[in-house]
This record gives sequence, structure tokens and C-alpha cells, in this order.
Amino acid sequence: MIRKNIDHHADRINANGIVVIDDITELPIYDQPYASKNYIFGINHSGTIKAEYNTVPIQYKAHDVSIIYPNHVIWAKEASEDFGITLVVVAAKTYKELSTRVTFRNRFQYEQNPSFHLTDSQYADIMSIIRAMRTIDNSDIPSRIPLMVSLLDVLLTLTDYFRHQNETMEDLAPQRLSSRFYQAIVDHHREHHSVSFYADKFFLSPKYFSDIIKQETGHSAKYWIASHLITEAKLLLNSRRDLNIQQISDMLGYEDQTSFSRHFKKMTGISPTQFRLLESGLTK
Repeated sequence: MIRKNIDHHADRINANGIVVIDDITELPIYDQPYASKNYIFGINHSGTIKAEYNTVPIQYKAHDVSIIYPNHVIWAKEASEDFGITLVVVAAKTYKELSTRVTFRNRFQYEQNPSFHLTDSQYADIMSIIRAMRTIDNSDIPSRIPLMVSLLDVLLTLTDYFRHQNETMEDLAPQRLSSRFYQAIVDHHREHHSVSFYADKFFLSPKYFSDIIKQETGHSAKYWIASHLITEAKLLLNSRRDLNIQQISDMLGYEDQTSFSRHFKKMTGISPTQFRLLESGLTK
């Protein structure tokens, strides 16, 4: 049997932007670490693979979901003969374009721990969405890209819901400062935007606190606060059409609408108003 990895599909990924790949039987480059520039959603069907994710040992088994953000390092060590996985791959260029319009939810959690296990019924539900994506991916209908984007959003929303359902108290145990920090952001992001507030909660100086968060996650504390605010802003702009920009700014704790709009544009490249219009399909 010819074993195939994601590199066999590089041309199609770059050409189509979002693709479904079913014939993956191994992760690439067994003798060295591998960092993809693409965003990768994987769902394991059978077998196991042992690997390292950012130097931490992991093992994927049947019915595990994995979400790998760009530029994280995977080092595949050993795969069983029956290993099989389906990938939904978002090309690097497309991922960058979608990041201003699609909320890639719970990035903090996935970058720290990229995988979790699905129940049989959850696996069947996720696969039903992927089957629809596969059908569209193999078609030449004019609306292929917007349909793929919509289904990708459904796929990620349902995946996040299942992950939350499956969390145990052990999973939620605050073993690292960054895990406790993330929960603090969720609880307080609408009232507090400063690193010093979160550092004070853990009785640390802002500099030492930031150094630990950077060491554990690869990003600064300021980055995670800003990232969560923008994630919340996107959700509100898209789902709460009854609220104007000023009201959303107030809900998120900004001093004024101008500060909110400036921060949103800095993080996404477009204004809140432009984002809302893009989501409505009214303008480019």
C-alpha cells in the first residue's frame, strides 16, 4: 500500500483554499519535526499514531479530533498499519483571509492541547458535516467557496460544543498558570483589559506574569487578552444585529467606540462596520 500524507495534496490545497482529504495514512516526515503553514482539522477513523506536539508526547487514536493551528510543530514517531484520518485543510492564504471574518474559536485551548476524543454519536455527527463538505469540495458549483466557509464554521462550532461537553474535572484542573489565566480572561474580559489586573490576581508582577505566559503558550499575555476581545467582538457583531457598534463597544468595556474600532481594525485589518457588512454579504 502506498502511504500518503498531506504533502501529496499541496497543489490542490493551495488551489482550492479549503479541501477535504480522505486518504491520509500517515503524518509527514517521520525523521524530523514538521510545521505546516496551513490550518488543519483532523478526525481519526482507525488505528493510532504516536507523535510529539511542540515537544510534548501525544497519541492519536480512533475517533480523536485534532485541530492544529499554523506553524505548530508535529513530529510523527510511529503509526499503526491501520491508521486512517480525514483532514479538512485551510490553506495558509485562505486562513489569513478568513481570520478577519471567521471566528476560529478557543484557539488558546487548541494551541495548548490540540486533540480530544469523540463519543460514537459525536463522531457520526462530525462526519455528517464533513461528508457535506466533501460533496461541495468535489463540485464545480459557483458558490463552492462560501458554502465551504459556512460549513467550516458549523464544523468548528459543533466541535467546540463537543469538547466542552466532554471536559472532565481533571481536564479543567488548573495545572498551569496559562490555563488559569485563560479562565480569568473569560470571566473578566469585559471589565478588565490590562495585563496588570490579571497579574495581580495571581500575586505576580506584570513582567514575571507575562514571561510565564509567553513561555507556556508562545504568545504574550497582552496577545491573549486582545485575541479574546476580538473573538467576542466578532461573535457579537455577527450574532447580535440588534446592537450597534457603540453598544458592542460598551459591552466589551472599551472607553469609547473610537478605541474599540481602532483596536478591532488593528487586529483584523478592517473596521467593525466593514466586518458586519462582510458577514451580511453586502459588500466586499
